[in-house]
Amino acid sequence: MKKHSAIFCLILSAILMTACSSPFAADPTLRLSSALDVDISKGEITQSSDTHGGFLGDGCLFMTLDFDDEDGQALAAQLTENPAWSSLPLTDHLSTLLYGISGSSPSVGPYSVGPYVTDSDGNALFPAVENGYYCFIDRYSDATDPKDDTEVLSRHSFNFTIAIYDTDNNQLSYCEFDT
Repeated sequence: MKKHSAIFCLILSAILMTACSSPFAADPTLRLSSALDVDISKGEITQSSDTHGGFLGDGCLFMTLDFDDEDGQALAAQLTENPAWSSLPLTDHLSTLLYGISGSSPSVGPYSVGPYVTDSDGNALFPAVENGYYCFIDRYSDATDPKDDTEVLSRHSFNFTIAIYDTDNNQLSYCEFDT
């Protein structure tokens, strides 16, 4: 009898886990569309990596999606109308996060900060983009405005989502960054 109960529990657990699985796992574009408040289902995922895991779930999810000309123009039209998206250029804070900054000052001398969103070799993940739109979502627990990036560089940890749509190349780059 105990053996039958154990088998029944295992089967029931498997059924529940399958029934409760997220549609985001089957189609990552649904997850990104939801996070960015735009329909990107017409995009083709051309790059994808995710280093999240471990004790606190730190890591970086990075994806690029390519769009054909017609779908790219339709996406650009969505972004123009969406208040969560802004026209490039990036703010100085976001540019430092993605591409880094270096220079020299009389009081400090030469300096270099960032980029923070990099591959395992320290190279910036985001390509340089001149024309397009971006969306920044601050997911830091104490953030008061998810669109405000002014405090992002003064923290000891990062939790943000950022996406850039390159209208010249019809390419969306997306990142969820958690430290």
